[in-house]
Amino acid sequence: GVQRAEADRDAAALELHALQRQTWAELDQLQAGAEAAAQRRRDYEGLQANSARKAVQGIELAYRRGAASLTDLLDARRSWREFEAALIQARADHAIALARWSAATSVAEGETL
Repeated sequence: GVQRAEADRDAAALELHALQRQTWAELDQLQAGAEAAAQRRRDYEGLQANSARKAVQGIELAYRRGAASLTDLLDARRSWREFEAALIQARADHAIALARWSAATSVAEGETL
């Protein structure tokens, strides 16, 4: 009886250890995903936002001076809208990645208490 109980205890300890390893690996993956999403968001909000805004402003000025066609203006505005949509998506992806990581860490901490 005692040997059987000890064997069961050892098996349970091994199983728990394996589950903890898996949990930490998943947390690492979620954290890496959140960091990558944060970097994409920073890229969009930083240099890319400034250059995209300046590009459309430049075309608008050129159009007003007769140096750019209506097609150029409409293309520039469409590109700006696409950029804005990508920026919104990058912000959403970052928020989702953070929420997933936060939820997973609170669950993991709850299990280890």
